[in-house]
Amino acid sequence: MRCPSIFLILPLITGFFMMISCGLRSHESGEVPITILYTGNVNGELERCGCSEAQLGGVARRKTVIDRMHSGATLLLDSGDVFFGSFPPLIGSREFYRYKASAMVRAMNLMGYDAAIPGDYDFAEGDAFLFDRIGEASFSFVCANLIDRDGRRAIQPYRIVTKGGLRVSVTGFLDSTVPSLPYRKSLGNLMIEDPVEGARRVLPEMEKKSDLIVALIHFNVINVKEFLKAFPQIDVAIIGHASGDGTPERIAGTIAVAGSDLGKSLGELSLTVVRGKGVVDFRGALV
Repeated sequence: MRCPSIFLILPLITGFFMMISCGLRSHESGEVPITILYTGNVNGELERCGCSEAQLGGVARRKTVIDRMHSGATLLLDSGDVFFGSFPPLIGSREFYRYKASAMVRAMNLMGYDAAIPGDYDFAEGDAFLFDRIGEASFSFVCANLIDRDGRRAIQPYRIVTKGGLRVSVTGFLDSTVPSLPYRKSLGNLMIEDPVEGARRVLPEMEKKSDLIVALIHFNVINVKEFLKAFPQIDVAIIGHASGDGTPERIAGTIAVAGSDLGKSLGELSLTVVRGKGVVDFRGALV
């Protein structure tokens, strides 16, 4: 039996020790890689997007991509308008929309979502309809400024998850501008307070408990940049309602990004985080 050549073995040994060395340097520097995968403005599209040319998206394709990319340091989020894309939704029975929205929740459960915010269009069938869907989710719907008529928080204001050894807090903020009568009616017994007040209330609490703060922001009228400049303690903002190309930008102290609509693409935001310093490096794209 012939022994392997030392020239074949040597590169493998060298590569092994380089991997260990890189891992030690990363550990010693306190750098932790975190990946955020995100969607937004899916508008209830379970199948491919129905575009005139490239047939993109669909929950089956999305799950395949997520399964391939997911690791123990991956956060999976949605920035709102999960179920609908208009007020009111397209003509159809309430039972049809209940079945379709429940199917979306089941798909997101299977994909392993960590958190989502209800967007303005998600109220299109009323608050009771939305709460029923939230009750079906194994992940958290979060919003810091959605309250009932008595001023109590209507849903969980934020969620803390551990990713890559880091405590990551995820919260959400809705636009308090309610421009249309159908929207006002669909809120039922709910109210949306000024997101500035919501942020002032929850962010100090989150800072004490977290290494990284992520906000799901779903604004119609309020200027996102001005909001983020007022709250630089938000490390990452995933922007909903408006769509983007997945290219992140730094706004004051926050890394902000928006992805595509109708579930056509999955957003990927790769972060390098240092405890006590926040995000020290980032890059993003649509996949």
